[in-house]
Amino acid sequence: GVGLVLKKTNVRHHRFNVNLIADDMTIQKNNRTVNEPIFFATSGSKSFYELVVNQVQSGQVKGYISTPKNAPEVAMRSEGASK
Repeated sequence: GVGLVLKKTNVRHHRFNVNLIADDMTIQKNNRTVNEPIFFATSGSKSFYELVVNQVQSGQVKGYISTPKNAPEVAMRSEGASK
C-alpha cells in the first residue's frame, strides 16, 4: 500500500512537506509546491505512480494519485499533521 504523512504546510507560499510511504520505505518530500507532480514506483509495478497536490490549507492538502494502466490496486491512507 501507499501512505502519506503530512508534516508541514505553508499556505502563503502554497508549499508543503510530506512523507511518502511505499513498500515499507519512507521518502521525505520537502518544499513541494501546488501542482508539482511527485513520481514514485512500487514493487511489482514497472510504471510510475504520480502524486499531485492541487490545494494547500492549514494542516491539510488536497490532490490525487494517478495510477498506471495494469497496475495492482493500491490502498491509500493519509495522516494529517497536528493542527
